[in-house]
Parts: sequence; C-alpha cells; structure tokens
Amino acid sequence: MKYKKFWKEVQHYQKPTRRLVLKTADIDQMSLTRIGGAPWWPKGKARPRCIKGHLMSFMAQIGLGDVPGIPQPDEALLSFHYCQECTYEGSMAWGLSDIEDTINGYDLTIFEDWRSVESDGLGIVAEDVLGPHGVSFSDREETPSLEDIWEIDKLSSLLPRGGGDDDDDELNCIFSDASSFDEAQFPSFIHIPTSKLGGWPSWCQTAKWPEHEGRHLIFVAQIDYVLGENASWGGGGYAYLFLASEANTKRSAAFLIQTT
Repeated sequence: MKYKKFWKEVQHYQKPTRRLVLKTADIDQMSLTRIGGAPWWPKGKARPRCIKGHLMSFMAQIGLGDVPGIPQPDEALLSFHYCQECTYEGSMAWGLSDIEDTINGYDLTIFEDWRSVESDGLGIVAEDVLGPHGVSFSDREETPSLEDIWEIDKLSSLLPRGGGDDDDDELNCIFSDASSFDEAQFPSFIHIPTSKLGGWPSWCQTAKWPEHEGRHLIFVAQIDYVLGENASWGGGGYAYLFLASEANTKRSAAFLIQTT
C-alpha cells in the first residue's frame, strides 16, 4: 500500500452523504425530497418566471431535514426551478459559475413553514425536464473529490504530482464516473459521483465553493448529467445547490453548474 499515509489522513475528511436512489413515481405518490414532476408550491404565490417572463421548469425540491450536515431537526423545503427556454436561447443561467446578468434564469426558494400552508395544486406548468422521481437514500461516508483533495494541503502533499497514473488502481478505487458508477464495488473509501444530498461535490473543473464571510456554504445536493441528460448540464456535468447561513436565521441558497 504505497499511499498508506494518504489513506490514514483522508479518513479525517470523510463526510456523510446520501446517494439518491431514484424511482419513477406518480405525481401524487412522490416523496418530500423529489426530482422533477410537480413541486409543492404555496397557494396564492405565483410560480417562478425568469427575467424574460418564461415559466421555469421545476427541477427538484429538497427537504433540508434529509440533508447530512444541516442542523437537525430542519423542517424547511428548498425548491429549485430553472429556465430551459433561456438556456436554449443562449442565455446560460449557470448561477455563480457565470456572469451576474444571467442570475435570473433560475429560482431557489426556501419555505420555512410550508407544512401549515395549502399547496396551489396546479401540478406541472412548464416542461418537466428530469421526469417525476421519488427517492430513497443510500447512506455512506465519502471522501472529497480529487479536485477538493488538491485544495487540502494535508492530502495533496501525500500524492504524486498529477494524482498518480491513470492506471493507479489504489487511487482510482475511490474515484468513478456517474455513468458507470456501481456503489457495490466500493467497500470502504469512496466518492459518490452521482445525484446525492450532502457530502462533497463532484467537481468537473476546479473546486468552486460558494463562500460567505470566508467560509464555504453548506453543500446541499447535486444532480448529475445522467439524470439531467435533457438539462443544460446533461452533456457531462452537474447542477449544485448550496445553503447560506444557519437554521433559525434568514437563509438563502446558491446554485451553480459545471460541465466537462
């Protein structure tokens, strides 16, 4: 084991994550945390529109209590909408990864007291890009992605320049691709490159954590390119959701896309 010191150190950076185990579901049978289909949205509040007036596609909603790393209990609901029409027109609404004037191409809304409010009951009002999926979870501890490892001095100093050869099985055992990922192949150290809640992002480029007052925002979720094959990141990338500030204060969310 030539990376013995690396394996000893990397365990201190593992975080709990929840891989999303997806199942196609009828809209009225879907779980609180869900992908595509119809969102929970409060009656009397207009569905999100982009700056050009297009109705946005509902992408996902996350029960924050389902996310590892968020103070428990947390009853809030994070709802994510995205404008597919602006994407097709070339206005790439890619959140923090792109220029400021594209920020109105998506919507992140946090509902703190949603359980006491009636849903609008409107169902799907814009293109359902991802398709209706309920979820269950596969809970694991995961390592940072290689991109984050290179940002952590205690870890990067223990690896050869470039992270080892492409055929270095000892290192590659923790890194995989979303399109061919098989969780059963990884009994211990692993990075989950698929759709998930919490843990470490699966960066396609350099690590680009949104920050507030010099601290990383809380990583909430990522939607992978396999699930999002019809979304703007479907060519080989991810949509990432983050949470700014702690529970019991005014909170906001952040979003970005990276592609290969």
